[in-house]
Amino acid sequence: MSVKQDLMQKLDALVKKHRGTRYLAEVQGEDIPVLTEVIEITETQPAPELSEPLQTRADVATQAPPTETHLAEQPIANAVLSDAEVEVLARDIFQRVMTDLGDHISNDLRTHIADRLSSIIDKTVTTALDDFKQELSDIIGDAIADVLLTRAERIAAKQKNNQSDNESPAK
Repeated sequence: MSVKQDLMQKLDALVKKHRGTRYLAEVQGEDIPVLTEVIEITETQPAPELSEPLQTRADVATQAPPTETHLAEQPIANAVLSDAEVEVLARDIFQRVMTDLGDHISNDLRTHIADRLSSIIDKTVTTALDDFKQELSDIIGDAIADVLLTRAERIAAKQKNNQSDNESPAK
């Protein structure tokens, strides 16, 4: 057995393990391929030519939802859709999903970003304030030390002058 086949069997076992027996009971009797099966496509059809280019996700997300009757809303009774109808249906579904998800994701993203930025800003401000307090403390300490040193030098100079004045008249 090749390494690839062994790996695929392990993946199949893992998927079956996590799906559980409830899932297996629901799909029992259906022919659902697993990872180790090779699926062969017997019918190959060329992709239909599009009369107009497909819209990008950004285009669809910025558009307002169409108001006309959609193919998705029309009842289909044992009908086979043409390629053009399938294309229109696919675009309609895509536009609806992108519109609904775009709003939902946008709101969730705003909330998540606001929460994240709030915590980052709080941490940054706290760090900046702590750094500012330390720097201010150092500056004040240095200023006090300079003033005390200057006063001590003045007092020492006065005492020296006083001693020299007291010694001069005695001579």
